[in-house]
Amino acid sequence: TELQSYIDDLNEDLSRYYLEIRRLKRVLKKLTQQRDVLERKREESLTLLSPIRRLPPEVLSYIFEYLCQTDAISLGGRGLIKAPALTLSHVCSFWR
Repeated sequence: TELQSYIDDLNEDLSRYYLEIRRLKRVLKKLTQQRDVLERKREESLTLLSPIRRLPPEVLSYIFEYLCQTDAISLGGRGLIKAPALTLSHVCSFWR
């Protein structure tokens, strides 16, 4: 009977540990989600500091016009095709 009582106590302890582990996993999942949200917000905020955003609109429009007039991509032996949108889409999200 003492051994059975000891085993019952161990089972109760194990059950409490399992419950606590499940609770902590839920807490960890929630904290991980909150961290991910904060990381996304930080990344979005950092993009506001990018150098392209500090250029005056006039300078950006000059770059835009220049590339629209001079940008071309090669198609091998078939000649050239004007493709300013391809280049400009890599400048900033505003131009995309």
